Amino acid sequence: MPLRYNAQVKRWLLLIPLALMIIACGGGGGGGIGGGGSTLTMDPAVRGAAIAKVETKQSQLLATPGLSMAERSSQMATYLRSLPEFKAAGSSSDLCAWGRFTDGGHLVVSFSRMPDWYVPGAPARDFVPSAAPSTIPKGIAGRVLHSFGNGFTDGDTATTTIKSLLGRYGYTVRPTNDGEASVQALRGVKGDSYLYYNTHGGSFEDTFVTKRFCMQSSTVRTPALDTQFDIAVDLADNTLVWMTAPNGLPGPNGTILSDTRYAITAAFVTKYWSFEQNAVAYFNVCYSAYTAAANGAQDFIAAVLAKGAAVHMGWDDSVKVNGSIFAAQYLVDRLLGANDVRAETPKQRPFMVKEILADMTAKRHIPVAGVNLVATFKAGVANAGLRPTIRNMQFLETTGVLDIYGKFGTEKGEVFVEGVPALNVQWTEDKVSCELPDTGAGSFGDVWVKVNGKESNKRQLTMYTGTFSYTETGQGSLKVVVSGTLKVRQDFAPYREQPAGPLVNPFPIPYFAAPGSTCSFTASGFYQPGQTVVERWQGSGNLTLENTPIQNPSPFWSANGAYNPATGEFVTSLIAGGPKQIIRETSQLSVMAGAFGRLSLLDTDAWTVQPFSEPGNPNWNFSAMTPQEPPTDQTEYRPDR
Repeated sequence: MPLRYNAQVKRWLLLIPLALMIIACGGGGGGGIGGGGSTLTMDPAVRGAAIAKVETKQSQLLATPGLSMAERSSQMATYLRSLPEFKAAGSSSDLCAWGRFTDGGHLVVSFSRMPDWYVPGAPARDFVPSAAPSTIPKGIAGRVLHSFGNGFTDGDTATTTIKSLLGRYGYTVRPTNDGEASVQALRGVKGDSYLYYNTHGGSFEDTFVTKRFCMQSSTVRTPALDTQFDIAVDLADNTLVWMTAPNGLPGPNGTILSDTRYAITAAFVTKYWSFEQNAVAYFNVCYSAYTAAANGAQDFIAAVLAKGAAVHMGWDDSVKVNGSIFAAQYLVDRLLGANDVRAETPKQRPFMVKEILADMTAKRHIPVAGVNLVATFKAGVANAGLRPTIRNMQFLETTGVLDIYGKFGTEKGEVFVEGVPALNVQWTEDKVSCELPDTGAGSFGDVWVKVNGKESNKRQLTMYTGTFSYTETGQGSLKVVVSGTLKVRQDFAPYREQPAGPLVNPFPIPYFAAPGSTCSFTASGFYQPGQTVVERWQGSGNLTLENTPIQNPSPFWSANGAYNPATGEFVTSLIAGGPKQIIRETSQLSVMAGAFGRLSLLDTDAWTVQPFSEPGNPNWNFSAMTPQEPPTDQTEYRPDR
């Protein structure tokens, strides 16, 4: 679903350019703000709730078409006046609204400088949870059954492939022989998370003149078995029936041999089967999903779902062997993100059933000769998969919270960063959040989610680093130089919304300077326009990173911005808050050094810089931003998508 940037991100992206504007307008001085130096008394929770309302209101105003920025700021001021937490509010000609809290504190809401990608009236990028969940099986048991016998060699190939893929991605496959799906084995279908059953299917009319659907086992009927107590009991109540069908072996004169075997019905499923919660059941069986008539396979489908499966998959008509075998392998490959069966370039993450069926239809893998592969979901389930899957991530330095978007199932699992368990994991089926340390192990690198023994694809939270400097000159020899190292950790890589779909990154991605970023300044020189007036710049020091709006003056610096994938540009704001002393005759004034620049992205493995010139802005020098290896030996920066 579309994403909304954290409200705190929006606020800082707006406030930092505002601070730059104050610099450009000659703002400064040592005066205080707010309540004139008095202690603020409002409960922080009350204040935070009021600010959250303001953030929401600003998002609404920015999404409203037809308004100028002045009108937006005016309407914001009106809104601030309506909130009981504010005792006064207004708007300014600099396209800002302001509000004074009842305890004297102030809130400024800027509508002045928007990023280049901002489009008035654009839809809000809300994160909207799914109305019904997409499920991941709870257990790890897989069962692969093929009843046709050795004559159907393609079936054996498919079962071998499917077993191998399941085993690679965390599933324990029940031991079965190729070509075997005996009655005894079918009675043991219990606790499975994934079931694949390749066999013949058909219907019969019971004594109540109602058609029932059945699927053939590999147990060949014999008179002795007919009278064996357990078989006889199941035959008596139509739990088992007989089915005659080709066994794939050649007969005389080019004929194909048939035999008669026991076949299971919906009553058999009800009597013997039980699935693990949210299991995926795939029946590579003719007519196993035929429901066009009132007496199709409905009873069998209903029984499978009633026994715990999240989805029943099957064919709605008679299907040829080769096509159905390929479809089975293709489907499980995409469910697991294996990238073995006609792999996409670049490789892709796991997907869910509905998206894979749409992909198969688009590629004409289905319908197979006009026959459709149909998924029927349990009531209350929107989609189903075999592994959790990460689509993309967003990290916010100001809170240390990593938001992971994808499909994870409703049961809470774990998050790992470079193998280190993340803390304070918050879980929904399509968004998982966790907290990361500022530095060290688990602060960046490969991220994956684990649910009941099943790991998601790995997605890279990359750390980028580069150096910057700028020089501001005045008259005479006046000069200030600000330089440092900028580190950014974020997931900037594109991703697929759909299997085999284009790589996209549709929304601007915010970022803040990461811990370990550094900044220092040196001011020097003098100017003497006359005999009695001397102006000197002096001061130097290392500044402390603070990802909040910088006050004037201060020992802090801050940097943030947003990457716009549509244009390939980073819009970056940097403020160095260290004081440089301006001395004129007998007076002193402390001001802030500020800078604004635009970084042009050619590839997320390297940044280059296009100098951005405006009146009053200094010149930039910026090294290429390059990926930094995480704490382990992991060097892969292009995750499966």
